[in-house]
Amino acid sequence: MRNNRAPRSINRAVTVAAAVACVLATGQPGRGATDDGLLKLDIDANASLRLDDLEKGELRITWRKDGPVLSVGELRTPADSDREYEKGSAAPPIDGCFLLAPFEHTMSNRLGGGSRVAGRARKELVNADTDTTSHALRFEFEDGPATQRVELALYDDEPVGDTVYYLDGRQFDAFELRVRGTGTGRVTATFADAHGRRSSVTDLSLSDESLEDEWRRVRITAEMEGVHRHHLAQLELRGHGSGALEVDDIYLCDSNSTPERSRPGRRDTTNSLWVWHTSDLLAGGDEAVDELANLAEQADISRIYLQVPGSFDEADTRLALQRAATRLNASGIDLLALDGAPEYALPSEHDDLLNTMAEVLDYNGSVPPGARFVGVHLDVEPYLLEDWGKARADVVDGYLGMLDAVRSRTAAAGLELDVAVPFWFDSVPVHSQRGDRVERLSLTDEVLTRVDSIAVMDYRTETSGSNGLLALGAGELAAAAEQDRDVWIGLETTWLPDQTFVRFRGEPRAGLPDSVGPEWWVVETPGTLWAVRGDAIRRLEDRMQTIDASDARHWSAHAVEVPASRQTFYDLGFDALLNAMRETAAQLDGHPAFAGLALHYDRPLRRLLDAAGE
Repeated sequence: MRNNRAPRSINRAVTVAAAVACVLATGQPGRGATDDGLLKLDIDANASLRLDDLEKGELRITWRKDGPVLSVGELRTPADSDREYEKGSAAPPIDGCFLLAPFEHTMSNRLGGGSRVAGRARKELVNADTDTTSHALRFEFEDGPATQRVELALYDDEPVGDTVYYLDGRQFDAFELRVRGTGTGRVTATFADAHGRRSSVTDLSLSDESLEDEWRRVRITAEMEGVHRHHLAQLELRGHGSGALEVDDIYLCDSNSTPERSRPGRRDTTNSLWVWHTSDLLAGGDEAVDELANLAEQADISRIYLQVPGSFDEADTRLALQRAATRLNASGIDLLALDGAPEYALPSEHDDLLNTMAEVLDYNGSVPPGARFVGVHLDVEPYLLEDWGKARADVVDGYLGMLDAVRSRTAAAGLELDVAVPFWFDSVPVHSQRGDRVERLSLTDEVLTRVDSIAVMDYRTETSGSNGLLALGAGELAAAAEQDRDVWIGLETTWLPDQTFVRFRGEPRAGLPDSVGPEWWVVETPGTLWAVRGDAIRRLEDRMQTIDASDARHWSAHAVEVPASRQTFYDLGFDALLNAMRETAAQLDGHPAFAGLALHYDRPLRRLLDAAGE
C-alpha cells in the first residue's frame, strides 16, 4: 500500500540468504512482461561461497510490467541445518485459560507450531456441530504395525536469534481439550520435550459411550514424569486399534479455571474500503465524491479508510475534505483517517506520524460531527524495512511503541484505532521478561492489546484450503475474539505480478548445461547467477563470449509457477470477488471477532465493477 503525503524514502527490502543486486532482463510475458528464458543477477563472494556447499537454493522471478526481475529467495547449506540453538522457555500469559489451538480453518496453533501425522493416520478439519461454523481436528487411525499419531508442535518453527523457545509448562496447570470419538480403539495423549523425552499422561477409550456423538471435556494435568516441563515441544495423540477422535479447541489453564465456550454471535457486519489519492478525489469535486459513494453502495461498503492528503494543513484542503466527508457520511459511510509508511516504525520517525495525528484531531475539532473522522487507520508495514531481516526485535519494539503513542492520542479523543496487519503476524513471536519468567505472545496479540480493530491483509482468492483466506486469517480471528476486538478480512483487487520459483539443490556440474529442453537451469559465472530455460542455453553461450566456459558451473532446476490470480481478483472479475465475499461471510457468520471484509482499493475495484457492467 502507498502513501501520497510528503515524499518519503520507502525501502522495500526483501530478506534473502545472500546479498544480491538484481538485474532487469527483457524478452515473453508473465502478464505484460517479456521473457526470453534468460535472466541474471549479480552476487557477492559470500553467496558464491554458500553455493560451494549448497544444500538447496531458490531463485525468484517476479514478472513485473516493465520486465521480469530475478532475486535470491534462499541459499541453504548443511551448516544451516546442523546449527545448534539454545533452548529457551516461554509461555503465553496465563490468566484463567489461554486458547492454544482453536482449529478454526487451520491446524496450526497460536505458539507458531504446526501439525503432522505419522504412520497411516489421517487428519482433517471437520464441522464441530451441524448448526454452527465451528470446526474441529479429526484424527483417524486403524489397526496396523506402524505407530499412528498426530503431532502438535508447541514451539515456533523459526528460531529467534540463537534461541528456540519451547512451551514452559510450569506456568500453567493443565491442558483442557474438548473431544468426542468413535470406534473400538483408544488414544493415548503423550508429551515430548525438546530433548526427546516422552511421558504418556492420559488414555481415552473410544468405546466409552460418553465419547460417542457428545462432546466431553478432558483435562490433562501438566504433571508428567521424566519430561522437562519448561521445554515442552510436542503433544502427541497416539492411536491404538481403530477409531477416530475429534478435538475441538485446546486450552492452557490454571488450577482454578475452565474454558468459557460461550461465543455470542455478531449481529451486524460491514465492509471497508481503502481509498488512496485523496488529493485527486478532492480535486474532482462533488462528482468524484458521488462516484465514490456509488462505488461503496455497489460493493456494500459503509466504512472507508481515507488517506490524509498531503496538503492537510491548508485551509482549502480542509474545506474540500469537510464537504466530501459530509456527503459520504450522509450516504451512510464512516471515515477513518488513513496514513502509513514503513519508516513510521522507527522511533526517529514517530514524531512525523504524531504530527499527522495532531492534524486529524485539530480538523475533527473544527468541523461539525457529520464531517469528522470516526477513527484512525494505520497501514505501517515494518517488514519492508531493511532492518527487519537483521534486527527484527528492535523494529518490532519501535512499531509497538508507535502504536502506544498513537493510541494515547486517539483514545483521549474518543477515536477508534484500526491497523492493517499481514496474516502472518500471528507467527511472529514477541518475548517479554516478566520477573523470573519469559512470556510469549504473537505480534498479532501485541497489536490487538493496543488497538480497537485490525484489517488483515489476507490477500488470497481461494476461500477454503490450507492456503485459503479462512485458514490464513484464523489466527488473527482467534486472538481478536479472546481480546474482544474486531477483525476485517482483507481482499486484494489491484494488479500484482506473477512469480516463478526456480528451485535447485546439491552439487553443481562443471561448465554449461547441454540441454535445450524446456527445463530450467541455474548457472554461475564469476560474480553472476543466471536462471536459464533450456531453450535459452544458446543465447547464454552468446552472452558469455568473454567468459571461459570452464569458469562456469550449473545445477538442474525445476520451476514452480505462482500466478497472481491466487492473491488478487484483478484478472478474475467482480463476480469472483463477490462470490468470495459471500462465501467468507457465510463461513464466518456468528464468529465473535468477524466484523466484515476490507477491499483494497477503490480504483481497481471500480475497474472490476465497470468491466462487469460492459
